[in-house]
Amino acid sequence: MIALISATKDEISSLLNTLTNKQFSNTDSVKFIEGKFLDIDIVVSIPGVGIKRAKNCTNTLIKKYKPQIIISAGFAGALNPKLRLGDVVIPDWVLSLKNADKIYLDNNLPYIGFKFLNGGVLTENSFINVKEKKLDLFVQSGADVVDMETWAIADAARKLDTRVISVRSVSDLTNQHLPKMGQIFNKEAKIDTKKAFGYFKSNPGEIFNFLRFKYVNLRKARNRLNSFLFLLIPVLHKLDN
Repeated sequence: MIALISATKDEISSLLNTLTNKQFSNTDSVKFIEGKFLDIDIVVSIPGVGIKRAKNCTNTLIKKYKPQIIISAGFAGALNPKLRLGDVVIPDWVLSLKNADKIYLDNNLPYIGFKFLNGGVLTENSFINVKEKKLDLFVQSGADVVDMETWAIADAARKLDTRVISVRSVSDLTNQHLPKMGQIFNKEAKIDTKKAFGYFKSNPGEIFNFLRFKYVNLRKARNRLNSFLFLLIPVLHKLDN
């Protein structure tokens, strides 16, 4: 079985809509969706944002389903100035600066008819919204993109001898200033109305930046990510059978 972990439904919405024979379950407060994607058995979990949630989800998923491989799929911010919006990155490795730990990932893919880039992904436990911080992390880590889950998934998976491939679609550029997303969204990546109202009331200039990010950036990143996953899952299934 192939497993897929994504922090939010929004990131993989097209893929979720194509699943058939869906069955929903809950184990140790982790929600799972089992189904078929083009007659391929797949289990999906959407734990929410952050390292702790991703690690707990991965542990529970592996013990329950024993998947052949886990796909860590979602958006990522560009650290490498050469990356463009919607670029798909299949990292060779993931790094946690806090834990001084680099984990090598599964990335041995044949050509699947969709251009992607290799490189590294840095996992941080907060959204990086300031361009100066992005450039600083690029120098420190050498990673091309930054996310909030891949290291946690890979760390839990290596302890349970399970392969991980990460698929990240670039949702914001290195030179792009963004609002403080932690002041707008909760850990389930849903807008916290009270917090968001207070934030935008104090920072009205961020409203345009937020709307551009939500309705332009994320739309392109989502479309590219889902298009890639539609091609990737059958290839992984074929390689493992």
